[in-house]
Amino acid sequence: SGYPYPCVNVAGKDLPLIPHDTVSVGATLTNPLPNGMEWSNRFEYYYLGPQYIDDSNLNWIPAKSNLDFFSTLLIRNGLSVTAFVRNITDNRIPTAEGGPGGGASTYLASDPRLGGFAGQTGFDFAVAPPREFGGTLDYTF
Repeated sequence: SGYPYPCVNVAGKDLPLIPHDTVSVGATLTNPLPNGMEWSNRFEYYYLGPQYIDDSNLNWIPAKSNLDFFSTLLIRNGLSVTAFVRNITDNRIPTAEGGPGGGASTYLASDPRLGGFAGQTGFDFAVAPPREFGGTLDYTF
């Protein structure tokens, strides 16, 4: 009976929030420096294809890609300093949904950043964080 929700035939439909395509690639270039130090630069890229957000496959989140960069100076005795930029392209594509009535974020389907792809659904969406600059200081012992 499907109580309290009606049963819906979803035969032949895609599973919600499961993209057909995903790609993740990273590349690191490491250079030895004098005094036993080492400097490395790393790029990381990933792509997530479009995803349906409901069983009926009527509403979807568009494809998303992200590019990050890390530069690390490995100093002797386990000390390292890293500078990074996450989301280099400042890609603000939606990344998740919270279902009718909210939950995941404060961005409504009518938000212009969503491009109207899921307008009139009443779903809320989380938008990827903006470009971020930062650094870390690590010690491994």
